[in-house]
Amino acid sequence: MPITDSDRSLSKRQYNLPLVIDNYIFPGEIVYMKHICYILVTLFLLFIALPLVAADFEELDKPPEGIYRGQMLLGGYFSFGIPRGSVIDAENKFVKGSTHSFSDSETTKALWITHLSYSFGVFGEYVVYDHIGVYSQLGATYVVQRTDYGKDYSNNKRNLYAGAMFLLGPDFHLTDRRPWDVSLCPLIGYTYGKFHASPIAESQINQKSTDGNIEKTYHPSGAKTRISTFVYGANLKVSVFFSGGLLISLGGEWIRIPIKMDGPIKESNPQTERTYMNGKTSGNIDNIRFIISAGYAFKN
Repeated sequence: MPITDSDRSLSKRQYNLPLVIDNYIFPGEIVYMKHICYILVTLFLLFIALPLVAADFEELDKPPEGIYRGQMLLGGYFSFGIPRGSVIDAENKFVKGSTHSFSDSETTKALWITHLSYSFGVFGEYVVYDHIGVYSQLGATYVVQRTDYGKDYSNNKRNLYAGAMFLLGPDFHLTDRRPWDVSLCPLIGYTYGKFHASPIAESQINQKSTDGNIEKTYHPSGAKTRISTFVYGANLKVSVFFSGGLLISLGGEWIRIPIKMDGPIKESNPQTERTYMNGKTSGNIDNIRFIISAGYAFKN
């Protein structure tokens, strides 16, 4: 049966994020990610609406005051980007050269995967001194793996990593009492989530059996690991302040998640004989993302 190749351009593919968010972080547990998402989105909208329900509407006519000592910031954020790191390299290498057979069309396609990282949640900051604040961030983070067979075929998506994350760090501001600001914040924090090694390979590597039926041929053991570890990174933001206290920020963010599995995955790729991570049990995921945030600046 001939092996056809698809257009592998990532720019032509789209991730259906709501379907991913609707999954559990930890299947079988009480807390569902869709409920957390609804709460965070509601809080995000409330923070944006705060200037409109201010007790003193005359404040809306005052010019923005920007960042200054004693000010408090509160809002919501969303970030997205392309993950990198040794774990991502291992995932791509493990499926390289593999194929997937479609039972409905009797077609075999080269197995090619792409990755997307995104997160959402709430943030807060208290400006302790002139130009220096204490920034914190609480939210959910995902690293999604997806097949790239082309638009004419059914693609599959799985969570490579999904978990909750808390970040904290000093935020260094360039300006003082200006309607705009540039800030740099080194971050350290903690994440608790689930890592699923080679999730696409587990669901997509198959072949025809002797009776003509297509059967899954890759059955890894120990691929799922609970991750509980410290993380670190930084973000760089440009913020604009508006009348009434509304602020909007755009910038970049880098967060490194160390991954430590319970043990090596002994089962090799049945089509290529490759071993996952060459038998290693640790690596890292570098989340390099574009971050958008909006909130309200409270006067102290």
